[in-house]
Amino acid sequence: SLEAKDIQPGDYVSTPFRGGSRQGYVKEIVKSEEEAKKHPTVA
Repeated sequence: SLEAKDIQPGDYVSTPFRGGSRQGYVKEIVKSEEEAKKHPTVA
């Protein structure tokens, strides 16, 4: 869980992805299904 790992917005994280990994900074943490349905817009 996020609380156990103490992940906060602004942290640099790495996740496994298709045989490799992807890295980046946490922008926001989605905690509900309603928030998850709001897709970010690409400019």
